[in-house]
Amino acid sequence: MAKERRLVLPVRRNVNEFRSRRIADPISTAVLLGIVLAFLPRVHAESIWIEGEQPEASDVRHHGWYDGVDADLLSGGDWLSHFGGQVATASYNVRVTKPATYTVWARINPTKSSLAIAWDDQAWQSIPTRNAKHVVNVAKDGAVDLRFVGWLRLGERSLAKGTSTLRFRFDSKNQNHGAIDAIFLTDEGLSPVGKGNPAEEGQLHHPGYFAWSPGTDPLREDSPIDLRRLNETVAGESGFVRRDGDRFVTGADEPIRFWAVQNGLGKDPAQYERRARRLAKYGVNLVRMGSGEFFRVWRQNPDQMRALVDDLHLRVAALRKAGIYTYIDHLYWHTHHPIREADFPGFGEGKNAIALMFFKNQFQDAYRQFLIDFMHTPNRHTGLSMADDPAVAFLEIQNESSLLFYTFNPARFPESERALVEQRFGDWLKAKYGDLASAQKSWQTSPRPNGNGLQDPRTGKPTPDQWDVGRVGLYSAGTLSGADWAVQQRNQRRAADQLQFMVESQQAFYQTMRHSLRSAGVKQMIVPSNWKTADPKVLDALERHTYTAGDVVCRNSYFGVDYAKDGQQKFYEIEVGDTYRDGSALKRPGLPAPLGTPLVKDYPFMVTENNWTRPNRYRVEWPLMIASYASLQGIDGWTFFAMEDVDWRHSMGVWDLSNPSILGQFPATALMFRRGDVRAATEPVVDESVALDDAYQMKGTAAVPLRGSDALWQARIGELEGGQPKQADGQIDQPSVDPLAYFVGPVVQSLGDGPSTLRSASLSQYIDRDQQIVRSVTGQLSWNAGVGVMTVNTPRAQGAWGFLQDAGTIRLDDVAIDSRNTYGSVLVISLDGMPLAQSAKILIQTGTWDQPYGFETESVGEYQRITKLGGYPMNVREVDATVHFKRPWKQARVLDGNGDWQDRTVPVTEMKWGRSVQLPTDAIYTVVQ
Repeated sequence: MAKERRLVLPVRRNVNEFRSRRIADPISTAVLLGIVLAFLPRVHAESIWIEGEQPEASDVRHHGWYDGVDADLLSGGDWLSHFGGQVATASYNVRVTKPATYTVWARINPTKSSLAIAWDDQAWQSIPTRNAKHVVNVAKDGAVDLRFVGWLRLGERSLAKGTSTLRFRFDSKNQNHGAIDAIFLTDEGLSPVGKGNPAEEGQLHHPGYFAWSPGTDPLREDSPIDLRRLNETVAGESGFVRRDGDRFVTGADEPIRFWAVQNGLGKDPAQYERRARRLAKYGVNLVRMGSGEFFRVWRQNPDQMRALVDDLHLRVAALRKAGIYTYIDHLYWHTHHPIREADFPGFGEGKNAIALMFFKNQFQDAYRQFLIDFMHTPNRHTGLSMADDPAVAFLEIQNESSLLFYTFNPARFPESERALVEQRFGDWLKAKYGDLASAQKSWQTSPRPNGNGLQDPRTGKPTPDQWDVGRVGLYSAGTLSGADWAVQQRNQRRAADQLQFMVESQQAFYQTMRHSLRSAGVKQMIVPSNWKTADPKVLDALERHTYTAGDVVCRNSYFGVDYAKDGQQKFYEIEVGDTYRDGSALKRPGLPAPLGTPLVKDYPFMVTENNWTRPNRYRVEWPLMIASYASLQGIDGWTFFAMEDVDWRHSMGVWDLSNPSILGQFPATALMFRRGDVRAATEPVVDESVALDDAYQMKGTAAVPLRGSDALWQARIGELEGGQPKQADGQIDQPSVDPLAYFVGPVVQSLGDGPSTLRSASLSQYIDRDQQIVRSVTGQLSWNAGVGVMTVNTPRAQGAWGFLQDAGTIRLDDVAIDSRNTYGSVLVISLDGMPLAQSAKILIQTGTWDQPYGFETESVGEYQRITKLGGYPMNVREVDATVHFKRPWKQARVLDGNGDWQDRTVPVTEMKWGRSVQLPTDAIYTVVQ
């Protein structure tokens, strides 16, 4: 007989406290339940749990390899699986004591699988498995193959009292494989996450941690952390967002800055509106929406294209309703968009086109037409095309694509692409010199006139000149860098001409694309791209200069994990065996590189992708640092990458956001950023003007962007990612402007026809290298890099983050913070817009670090090797901190994990100079009023 676990309780929102305790003593339980019921309406709910490995009947065939799974990740330590040549079925008896309409879930294997279900004697119904949530790898050896499980919503079913039969059919193309770990039915709005029954306590936690299991957010209107009020009633209600000098304004000419995430709506259309509303609750007012396969599908499959666009339109409509703008991105990404022979001759069955898009040809023309068609397709959910919809604020031409990055290596191009670029270079030289002979003559007067990158294997195989047909060979982008090997080998004049040609070609492409889109009635702000180059000192300023052909300058940047050599197996997944060490950007040798970008004068600036990646535990610093230092610099938008969906996640993903360390920190940080609590500096602390001729001569810039590290590109180009070109002695050429200047105030750069100049504040007034302390020019921010602590001290927001225990008592204008946490954050912020000294409602938001329950590592020298990934529920390091106020308070109430009121308070202790609040160990939100 199938094993069932059933819990029948009053409606969930009224019994959170009851559910949080393990039910062990039936007498005490009965007494407690009686008390609860005495004060609640007589409304009951039911949840039913069935173990997958105990069906009523089945004809599955087990396979030793397929069943080689980690039992700790499965409910009951086992699953029902099938791997064989024949279709298999399994049936379960569902015993119901309360007639109701139940939401039915199953924890199944969604990977390349096919599944059908049937109730009682009804016909089989195929269920798409692609919408499974909280998918985890359960392979015992950690291999990434077919062995995964995730929760799949099977729909709703009205069930009468008695027994019904639920049948499953496994008919996947690969050995009919499939598996069921558990089945969950509920009429109380619960959503399963991991291997545990959400109707039971779910309070598994390690010593010193507390379990994070808030459940599905009911989105109550009275939640103190709800920031929906910051958004417009409907996104774009006053018209299109536009550029106004170096800032954005709404259609009503009101300044706006964007707190953004990458997606967050998940894959279930029925959940789009609810999740959009939840994003708005957490302060999000822009979603960057990836559309990576649209261009390819537009060329190849019109029916699929219509379905993709309709789904995107539904997302836009849901976000619009929540007051959230949409940013359309990833429409083209040169390293992830194989071109076929039908698209452009010479590309065969599919190759990546590195430079093809930048030069006029049939492929570029097709992309331009695609963008116009795509933006003008009517949205049946809004009645507007995206081109006419003010809720769609940004259109990105391409993602992470540049002629100046390491991927530009013409020796590796298909012949047709290489011929196109070489021919265009020849045409450019004719326009500059009159003829190619004059160009050759000029190059002969350069030092090393015969140099063409031949002597060093790092240049790759150079492309040869074909003067007779007007084709001129090209260096790789790396040869245009400041690396000693490149400088010693290249012909300087030839390299300078090539660099100018590449920059002008790239900028011209963006100019013509923007003009074509505007002429076609596309009203969105145009984002050219967001990438970096082969040399931050020599080439990055030129890259950003090309973006001035659009409306906004953007950048993608990451704070990566320090892996041991060969310690990361796959850039996109965390696996058993990965070997790494934790590292904070706040403590040397760490550096918050994503915050170190010279702003382009008179242009808005946004970071369009950023993450402090897992499995590094020191992540809570990230949203606090962005909310404070991005505000100081006047950055106009920041995108947290990437969110599968906005519901709480309980497994560990490389880029995951839906956890208490990141999403859980949004209420106070988004409010601080969007409300402007941290004052932007009125003047740049560094203002650099660079002559274009100097830039083309590869003289470099005084202010150099800081380099982060992206796991994807580490996998592609190795140590070149995040590094800087080195000189012959192995040293990196140090920039003229102190890299810490970014944490004093804005660093601004512009390229033009005038002379190169540099104006700088006296940075030594703010940077104390002996004490390792950096203070902002506004006096509101401070960074002690020796201890590893940052503080914010403004009238409406005060707090600290980093290695708090080492910092001792942190005294700010209105509060003092004592934390015994090795690492964490405490942020005190006014909820009513008044200064903390007068506010009647204040949020104290805390953070530490989180990890899945059961996550384990072992020491390997200075590193840690993952031995177990763990699972539900997420565990959070306990909070151990006290906040002292200078003013009296009556009450401190604790909120639950979704930011809703609880009937729970913490003591407010009277001190001789004010009041002290000892924060709860197992919660991150406390409201003082």
